[in-house]
Amino acid sequence: SVAAIGSDWYNGVVSTINTGGLVVALVLKNGDYETGFLPISQMPSDLKPQSLLIGQEVKVRLLSFRTGKITLSMLDGSMKSSRPSFPASDLSTFENIPPTKWMLGFVAHRAKTGLFIALELDGIRADALLRYGNMARMVQEVEVGQPVRVRIINLDTSQGKMEVSMLPDRNRQTT
Repeated sequence: SVAAIGSDWYNGVVSTINTGGLVVALVLKNGDYETGFLPISQMPSDLKPQSLLIGQEVKVRLLSFRTGKITLSMLDGSMKSSRPSFPASDLSTFENIPPTKWMLGFVAHRAKTGLFIALELDGIRADALLRYGNMARMVQEVEVGQPVRVRIINLDTSQGKMEVSMLPDRNRQTT
């Protein structure tokens, strides 16, 4: 085994910073040099990507290792994720966004039903479900942390749920 998923901690170095998280360079136990993505959802709630510097050392664990794609975490079992559970009132910020408006989001994580996309508007960050049927490209081509262009197609503030699509609205002109 190259590395134990989730149990071993590594010293990594921040190589890229974006809104969705960090790209971190690290050396695995077998001596291989790799880069992995550290999504914001796998960072402690009090740590923001913008507070880190390129070249800064960070402690990370391997969350997944698939065909050379590495997802990292800074969390252990006792730490709180920075992916908060948003109360319904937080989604009210997104209520006036028409389904014709495109927004930039970042792939936060994968789920059985699709991908969760991190959206931010007026300082409020929320995860929205992008079902596989609403994707414009094959799911294998989309990686955690990747920017994606989506539009809100369903918003239920009482349940705290939002759904997005990468596909154009066939009934309306999108902007």
